This record gives sequence, structure tokens and C-alpha cells, in this order.
Amino acid sequence: AAGLDGVLSGEDEFTVFAPTDDAFAMALGELGLTAEELLADTDLLTAVLQYHVVPGRLLAEDVLGAAPLIETVGGELVQVGVGVEGAFIGNAENGFANIVTTDLEASNGVIHVIDAVILPPSAAAGEADIVATADGAGTFATLLAAATEAGLAETLTNAGPFTVFAPTDEAFQALLDELGVTAEELLAREDLADILLYHVALGVLDSEAVTGTDSIVMLNGDVLPVESIQINTVDVAASNGIIHIIDAVLLPPADEAADASDPGY
Repeated sequence: AAGLDGVLSGEDEFTVFAPTDDAFAMALGELGLTAEELLADTDLLTAVLQYHVVPGRLLAEDVLGAAPLIETVGGELVQVGVGVEGAFIGNAENGFANIVTTDLEASNGVIHVIDAVILPPSAAAGEADIVATADGAGTFATLLAAATEAGLAETLTNAGPFTVFAPTDEAFQALLDELGVTAEELLAREDLADILLYHVALGVLDSEAVTGTDSIVMLNGDVLPVESIQINTVDVAASNGIIHIIDAVLLPPADEAADASDPGY
């Protein structure tokens, strides 16, 4: 129905995490849909099916070796790992499936059987993406303006998933006062993208995951010490990640050194 059968029978190799009929029956019940309704919703169906397919031939050892995140053919990231009940795959927003049978090899790839349908973050019911969620809150105008100026707004509407530590407008005003610059001057900084990416991590890190670690590698490549973050509101869900609202703008280590030597920057 989604037109993917030709792709999966072609020459390219794929790894398919295949839900059983029982898994689909359970998913239909959770979604409140009939099989016919799911097959008729080609956008949802395609997104869900693509979330179960990874480019290339990945045997079980390759899957776990690529943990914790693998990119699917739809461009979204899926989490894999090993828990108490064995290997699992999925995401924190919509749940995980157990990998119950591995390494069913085919001429053009490999199949791993899973016991649940895994829904991509973009299929989270009733949730907007990170940018839309922040825009709807009404207290992140400067953050969104900066993301747009740095060309990152579109990135944060994509699949992700991402964890964003989002400074409020008040937090940005405090930074402007501290640096002695205007908002326009801040948005004109050459390192604006670097500053913003220091607020974003790959994957979904809820408040328990954040407090359970000492540091986080951010998308700009710097390591953020968790003790330096003052979070006011935690676990604001979005379709492509999670937002934690913070009360100060985080400056990457190099920027902190630069600003200390040149307070008028």
C-alpha cells in the first residue's frame, strides 16, 4: 500500500525490523485504527514502515555495535540497546519493541523480528515539533530568532530526535545586559550557530537521564557539564524530541574565555 515492496525487492541491501501480525494487531488497538484505515493513511503508513528499515545489511552484532542510535531510511533516528529483557529498539516518546529473533538473512539484506510496531517520534499524536512547540509557548522569541538567523530552525523541525535546553527571553536579556550588546549585535555574531548548538544534544534525554549523568556531548562538539545547567521546567515533549527550559544562556567554553578577556564583545 505504501509502494515500498519494489524498494525492498531491489538490488540495494536493507535491514528490516519486522513486526509480527500480533504486533500490528496491538498497534492498531493503541492507535484506534482498523487495518484498512492504516493502509489508507499512506503518509502515516510510510513513516511507520520506513522507521523499521535501515540501509545496509546489519547483523545483530552490527546493530548493537552501532548503538545507541541508528538512522533509518526515512532519516529519523531509532534507539537500540540491551535491557533486562534483551535487545530492544524504538524511542522514548512512543515506546520500544523487543527484538525476539535475529539474523534472518535474505539475498538483499537481513530481517530481525520484533514484538511491537515502533512509531517514529514524528508520529507522536498531538505534538508539534520543537520549533512549533517553542513558538507556541510565547517565551522564546529571541531563541527562535537566533535559530532562524543561524539557519538552524529548519534543522530543529526535522526528524531528530533532539534534546534542547531552551533559554527564555529573560535569559537572553540577561546575557545581553552582561555582554553590553544589543539583540541585533548578538544575532550578528559569527559564532551564533556554535552557541545555539551548545544547547542541543542528539537523542531524547529526559530529566532522569540528564540528572543521571555528569556531562552531555552537545551538537557543537563541546561537552556540557550538567552541574552548570539551571533547569526551570523539564520534559516538554515535542514530536521530534524534548525541551528543558533553562534560565540562562549557555556559552561554549571557548566563548566564555573570549568574553572574559573582552567584556565589551
